[in-house]
Amino acid sequence: MFVSIAFDSGGVASGPMTTTFLLPLNIGACDAVSGNLMTDAFGVVALVALTPLIAIQIMGILYQYKLKAAVVQPVEADMADNECGMIMTIVKQGFSEDVMNAARLKGASGGTVFHSWRVGNEEALRFWKISVQEEREVVLILARKEDKLEIMQEIGKQCGIQSKAHGVVISLPMDSVVGLD
Repeated sequence: MFVSIAFDSGGVASGPMTTTFLLPLNIGACDAVSGNLMTDAFGVVALVALTPLIAIQIMGILYQYKLKAAVVQPVEADMADNECGMIMTIVKQGFSEDVMNAARLKGASGGTVFHSWRVGNEEALRFWKISVQEEREVVLILARKEDKLEIMQEIGKQCGIQSKAHGVVISLPMDSVVGLD
């Protein structure tokens, strides 16, 4: 990636600004020190064209060095320190209020409900002779770590797979939360 950026930068650097600014500057500098223009100022345009290539290549080398030196923290360590988790419950349509009532019994203060529907291969369903309810409701609840298990158990007891809601309760780790202060 750095090589292609460097070559593009080199092409841009040797444009009209080089000709109108740097060449007269070098001519003046050679005259001021009584030097020979052909031998002392030789290669200035090449140097201008190569400077972006060299600079960006050095930046790439430093980037690779820092990337190798970076300490990678395991994701589990970050999540273990988090005080919250997300409970996701998927139920038949019309049972999201039952999920919220069960969660409130164990200390949940609210949740987010959205409607969903199954998207899949109709031919496979006909082959296996399975009927799948198209629309479901998904309830997302943020819970403190110490309350999460009790909330999940209560939801599972009232709206689990064996109930009319045919619910599935899942716990998902969270790596950051804003606004729960």
